[in-house]
Amino acid sequence: MQPEAVSQPRWAKPLCRDFASVVDHHVLAEVLTIAASTQVISSQKLMSPDDGLGARLRKLIKIRQATQTSATGLMTLLTRFRWLQKAQTGEGHCITDEGRRVLALNKVAPDRFRIGVTEALHKYYTIPGWFIERLFALNPKGEGQIVLPAPRRRFKATKAMQSDCDWTSYLSDETAASIVEVNNRLPGSFPVDNKSWLDSVEREWNMLSAETNADGTLRKRRGTQKDKHTAKYGVRGRLLHAMREAAIKLLFSERWADLQPDFAFAPLSYRASQVWCPRLGELELIFYTDYHPDVSGRLIVPCANFRPSTTLRSIEDRFLPIGIRNPNGIHLALHHPQWASFRSMFAKDLFEVYRINSLRAKIRYISLLAVRDEVCRRLRISANRFDIFLEALYTENARGALPDIGIDSISVESDLRLDQRSDVGLNQRPVYVNRIPRSLIAIKSL
Repeated sequence: MQPEAVSQPRWAKPLCRDFASVVDHHVLAEVLTIAASTQVISSQKLMSPDDGLGARLRKLIKIRQATQTSATGLMTLLTRFRWLQKAQTGEGHCITDEGRRVLALNKVAPDRFRIGVTEALHKYYTIPGWFIERLFALNPKGEGQIVLPAPRRRFKATKAMQSDCDWTSYLSDETAASIVEVNNRLPGSFPVDNKSWLDSVEREWNMLSAETNADGTLRKRRGTQKDKHTAKYGVRGRLLHAMREAAIKLLFSERWADLQPDFAFAPLSYRASQVWCPRLGELELIFYTDYHPDVSGRLIVPCANFRPSTTLRSIEDRFLPIGIRNPNGIHLALHHPQWASFRSMFAKDLFEVYRINSLRAKIRYISLLAVRDEVCRRLRISANRFDIFLEALYTENARGALPDIGIDSISVESDLRLDQRSDVGLNQRPVYVNRIPRSLIAIKSL
C-alpha cells in the first residue's frame, strides 16, 4: 500500500509571528515623523511627554504616553519594514531613505501610506491576506460574514454559579442557544456544528480555572487555599472568553473543513486575534464590532476580496487592487467605493437603518454607532469609509435639503447617553465628522 501523500500548506510560512508590535498605522506615521526630525530616535524619546508620541485617544480612552514595551515594539516593526535602521554610531535608530519616501507619501496620499503598511504587514506576517481568504472560505454565501458568538445579552448567572466553576447544563444550554441566535439572525455566520461547539467551549471553560490564564499559561499563585476554585472572571466573562477562544480555534486553525491546510501550524490564536482585528479594521480590510444591536458576539465582515484582474476592470470605481496575492496568484482588492458613484446607495441604507432603529427605540436621536455598525455590515465598507461618506453627506445637507434622496436634515451630536458612558460605550470606536467624535444621529425626511 502506498503511503498517503502529505498535503503541503498553501500559504508560505510567515517571516514573523510576534504580533505584540503590530500597532495602528497612524502611530507608525507619527514615529517616522519624529525620526525624520532628528538624527537618532530611541524608545526613551518616544516615551517623552514633550518630544515623543504624547497623549492620544484609543477609541474614547486617553492614552497619556507610550510605554517602554510599546515604544520598543514600534521601532522593531519599522526596522523590519526597513523604514528605520540601527544608527551607525551609538544606540538608537535613524530613518532610512525608504522611510522618508513612505512618510512623504503619507502627507500627500494617506490611503497609499495605509496600503503600504498593509503590504508590509502581509510580507512579514501573512495574516492580512490569509485572513480575508479564510473569511470567504468560512461563509462564501454570506460574502465572508462571520460572528464569533458571545453569551446572549439576557444571560444572567445565578448566585450559586458565582462560587462554582463546574460546567453545568445551564451553561451548555446557553452555549447552544448562542449559535442558534447568531445563525437565525445572520444565516451561515457561524458554520460550526452544535457538538463541536459545545465540546470546544466546555474544554476552554475548564481551562480558565484559578490555576490558568485565558491563554492556558499557569497563573501565579496568590491568596489562600480557599481561593483555589475562584475563577479569574465572573461567570459571564468566563463564558465569553471560553466561547471566543473556542471560536477562534474552530474557525482559524491550520485548515478549514476538508480543504488543503493553509499553514503547518495554527495561524491565529485568541490573543493574536485581539491585536489583529483592530489592525485589519484600521487598514480597511475588515469591519468588525462587538456591539452590533442585533447579535451577541463579534461581527466581522471583509471589506476586501481576491478578485481576478478581468473582474476588477469592470468595477474599477469600487475596488482598489493592492500588492497582495493569494497562493493562486490573484490580487487582493479593497472595497474602496468613490463618493460620486456610491452616494445614493449609502444615503438610502443610512436612512433605512436610522428609521428602523429610531422606531425601535421610539426616540429621534439614536446611537450613531449602532447605525454605523449595520450600514457597514450591509455595504461592506470600513469604519473609516463610513466616516468619510457621512461627513460628505452631512456637508451637503448643511447647504440645504437633499430632495433627490428624500432627506430634509441630518443632525449629529457628540453628547453621550448614560449607557454610552460605561466601559462598553467608551470602548467603541467613535464616528468622526469634521474630526470631532460623534455618538448620536437624527435624520428628518422630506
